[in-house]
Amino acid sequence: MKYHYRRTTRHTVRLAFELTNPYHNQPQQVWRIRDDKGIRCFKHEGLVLNHTENQTRVAVVNVRPGDVVMVTYHAGNAGTPPHQGYRIADTFEPIPIDDVTSILSNMSLIETRPARIEIPDGAEMHYDKAELQNFMRAKYPRWLEDYINEALRCWRDKTPNTYVYHAPREWLDRDILLLAAYAPQRALTDFRHRLTPELKDACIRRLALPETDPLLGDLPPQSYHLKQNATYVLQNHLHDLSNVELRRCAKADPVTAYRSRHLMTDDRRSAILLATTFGVAWHTDRHTLGRAFRKEIFVSLTQYPDEWLKSNPGYSHIFGRLDHLLGICFGAKAIALMLRRMAPANRGPLRLYIAASI
Repeated sequence: MKYHYRRTTRHTVRLAFELTNPYHNQPQQVWRIRDDKGIRCFKHEGLVLNHTENQTRVAVVNVRPGDVVMVTYHAGNAGTPPHQGYRIADTFEPIPIDDVTSILSNMSLIETRPARIEIPDGAEMHYDKAELQNFMRAKYPRWLEDYINEALRCWRDKTPNTYVYHAPREWLDRDILLLAAYAPQRALTDFRHRLTPELKDACIRRLALPETDPLLGDLPPQSYHLKQNATYVLQNHLHDLSNVELRRCAKADPVTAYRSRHLMTDDRRSAILLATTFGVAWHTDRHTLGRAFRKEIFVSLTQYPDEWLKSNPGYSHIFGRLDHLLGICFGAKAIALMLRRMAPANRGPLRLYIAASI
């Protein structure tokens, strides 16, 4: 079992360890159980991080030697996984417990719960906010960093208010727009050198209005800010955007996005812009469309069909718009060539389109 700990007090460590059997279900709760003068004290505290590619999970909880960590699942149907228990050795190694029945029978004595952390997978995880911030910002072995990086990417796209509070500085330095929207005080204090005059004014205005202060109320979702300021963002923060944000801005201002596609140094990100905005080419480049543009479309579709399908409902829609709006028609031979040159993992949807067209 992989595990890693870092001492937080003289007797306590922050322990992260891979679950021996992660199951398909997402854990519902993490408990830390400690014997205190013969009385078991239960504390509802901890969280679980996922690794989608490896289909594994890591539990994170503060422990002492002799503690028990319980990972519990939703009850209700025959497919519910059994709860898992781990006893913490003197070396802080988590040792799996075979029989957790006697421990579960006393799980009614619960200490005060730490604040609930907003996690997009819906699991009810609790962890002290300052502790979680310290955990997410520290350096770790590569295997553990993979879990933390996946969590940060997920929070960035789905719960940006959680992300800006816990992310390391090097992540936020690339996400200055997001930081300004959800943590204006920190943006002004720690990242002032990265703010444009417009962003500084926006941060100050947000702090001046209590109803928009993220500490006192919820901000509109990230997509709202991007949609309202898409032109400015594309012109001034093009390379700071994530792929998800890039697609959102391209949908909100397709003309600016289309004209910006060649500014990208990453061909995949250029494909995102082209796939989202190619329909406006007829009135932005109507005098220059020709073989070069047709080749650009062909290469982009062949190399990054997944990005095209994220921006469009299917190949029938893509090829139809290319033909009707731009006069670009890919015949059977061109589509067959596209299929052959595509990565094998991406060929399925195009094969279905070809089969449906026969």
